[in-house]
Amino acid sequence: MTRHAASGGLLLLAAATLTGCVYYNGLYNAEAAFRRAEEARLRGFPDSADAGYAAAARGATRAWEAEPEGEYAGRALLLAARAALRGGDPARARIELDRIETLPGIPEEVTQRARVLRAAVLVTELRPSEAFDLLQSAVLLPEDSEWRAESWLWTARALDAMDRFDEAWASWDFAAVNRGDLRWSLEAERVGRAVTRDRPSEASVSLEKLLSERPGEAWVDTVLVVVGRAERRWGSGVAAELLEPIRRDRWGPAARDRVLLRQADLLLSAGDTSGAATTLEWVAEGTTEGAAGSRVTLAQLQLAMAETFAELGAVRRTLLPLADRADARTLLLRISETELLAQWGTEGDVLAWFAAGEVARDVLGARELAGALFLTAAGADQEGRWVGKSLLAALTAFGEARVRESIRTRALGQRLDPWVERLRTGYLADGQLGRLEDELDERVRALRMRASAEAERLHAITPADDDR
Repeated sequence: MTRHAASGGLLLLAAATLTGCVYYNGLYNAEAAFRRAEEARLRGFPDSADAGYAAAARGATRAWEAEPEGEYAGRALLLAARAALRGGDPARARIELDRIETLPGIPEEVTQRARVLRAAVLVTELRPSEAFDLLQSAVLLPEDSEWRAESWLWTARALDAMDRFDEAWASWDFAAVNRGDLRWSLEAERVGRAVTRDRPSEASVSLEKLLSERPGEAWVDTVLVVVGRAERRWGSGVAAELLEPIRRDRWGPAARDRVLLRQADLLLSAGDTSGAATTLEWVAEGTTEGAAGSRVTLAQLQLAMAETFAELGAVRRTLLPLADRADARTLLLRISETELLAQWGTEGDVLAWFAAGEVARDVLGARELAGALFLTAAGADQEGRWVGKSLLAALTAFGEARVRESIRTRALGQRLDPWVERLRTGYLADGQLGRLEDELDERVRALRMRASAEAERLHAITPADDDR
């Protein structure tokens, strides 16, 4: 009898011990999942972080359910609430926090930390004043740096929501002081708030910190989104200037080039073609995925700025390393086509000059060069049949008002030219112009087809050495 009772007691003790081990191991695993989620978030992997927070919340809740009034019940519920809050579920966080208040003998440490999380829930519920008062009442030990950082973070968010941005800015700093690994995520957060609050100086400070150190590259997507908002608020020039610290070259090549390409776009939008070209040249020298695309964009920009054939050589040198890439090869072929047509123009075919102008304008986007070619066609036409058409084509190509006015004056001087007469009167009845248009289209089309075929032949012979 005694032996059976003793055996039963041992079994009960073993079961209790096993339950306690399962309970503690479950909490340990949940805490490990939360730490991994935090690391993923701070490295810029939000999907992995969200999955980790969800796992941590489930594990912590199961640990509490295994022993609702156990020694670590408050710790388990606190973790479940924190993980739920991080995962974007403040309602669940509130439920877990309410459960903490029903526990007997809650450790003071758990009570104060729960107060921080309850304030965080209030911030998400758009009750920042209540949240701020609750945070002010929380008493955290000096050595409890992780939770002091948590408190300062939510204090910053509450103050920002209360339109006390300067105080919020300082609170974000205090959060980073207490937990250094938060620095980059905090900068990513507050630069967005600075743009929203129309504070370009603060936005510049935060972006400088993010762009000047390697860990900041984890937030490259945030940087690009924020700069897009800055462009809409302050203009392309200011937004481009905000990205200038990326040139310190502290980030890895792939992330750096994404920012540089965005800066080049902003500079173009601001009218700074020279600055955009310099930025693209820098990216083009690299080996990242963006480097090839930047070469094509740089070539297109060089073409847009080109005024003479001599400048096409620089464009060709930009594109030659990408000779096997379809868009680069197309541009190389059309450059050769333009040069061939111009060569035939020097040999006496006036319309070859005109056809070269059409390729430069319509395919290469080199409008200034196209205008020069159309003017050359007009000057070379001794018979005068195509002078008016060439001058009017030049008029549409050039962008500078003074040049356009000069060409217009010259065109209006062609008194008997049918194209000019239609421009002058808006009407031409005898069908002469239609016949000329048909002839022009047919001859120009034939010239372009011949030049295109010859360009293909030449590139097939010397694809990488074609530097005419």
